[in-house]
Amino acid sequence: MRYQVQYQMWSPETGRPKETLSIADRDNLKPEEVAGLPTVGDHIYVMDFKGGPSIEGVVKSRLFTLGKEFTSINIVVEHSEDHGHLIKE
Repeated sequence: MRYQVQYQMWSPETGRPKETLSIADRDNLKPEEVAGLPTVGDHIYVMDFKGGPSIEGVVKSRLFTLGKEFTSINIVVEHSEDHGHLIKE
């Protein structure tokens, strides 16, 4: 079984996720890595040091697409202003 994950930011303007690529997108996840993926309601912040978009906000939804030999997981993140209040730097 092959697992892959894609992160997308929610767009309030269009009412659907944006077509974006993230440094956090991965192919060939191991089954034990899938359990560690963020779930609905989790606050996440994925920094991209290579010039791509960062992913920051609250997980809005997770969509699992099951195929014969693969599972694709799409994680949609909605922007949140609360992120800065969750940790003291």
